[in-house]
Amino acid sequence: MSRNLITLEHNNQRDTSNIDHLLQDHTRLGRLAKRYSGGAHINSRVHERVRDDLLALRDFCEDRHRRIFNLRQRHDSTVNLRIATQSASIAREARKDSMSMKIIAAVTLIYLPATFVCSLFGTNLVAFDTSPGSNGAEFLVSRWWWLYFAFAIPLTVLTMFGFWLWRRFRGTPSNIQKKFTD
Repeated sequence: MSRNLITLEHNNQRDTSNIDHLLQDHTRLGRLAKRYSGGAHINSRVHERVRDDLLALRDFCEDRHRRIFNLRQRHDSTVNLRIATQSASIAREARKDSMSMKIIAAVTLIYLPATFVCSLFGTNLVAFDTSPGSNGAEFLVSRWWWLYFAFAIPLTVLTMFGFWLWRRFRGTPSNIQKKFTD
């Protein structure tokens, strides 16, 4: 429909231009007829009627231009309404996804401390001594306990740095906005 409206608009502009040229020729013809009254005779009533008809055609083209403009505005409004409806649908879906991610984050926060404790006690750095010669269960910490943190902290920092690099160079929304504003 947009293509058809654009074609109609171009055709209307062409018609208006042709009518303007005919009006200019008509005016020149009238001036020439007055200047050279000996050779050709133009009936002034017919001449004025032709001028009025050309002006009526020009008014018709201007009216058609207004109608085409209104049709384009209506079409654009319809398209914008469709885009707004789709955007609202996308926003609803994004909200659902956001709620799901909040739930996942809450569950992670609940289980993360327990996971940390399990992984710490699962290493050979911490143990319970339940041997027959000990006084009940004793909590033993290896002299190598610092190895856990020596690996965990740099790996965490490396992971966060990798995530930062990925967001920076993969087209995060802030980088996309910078590209369009530059």
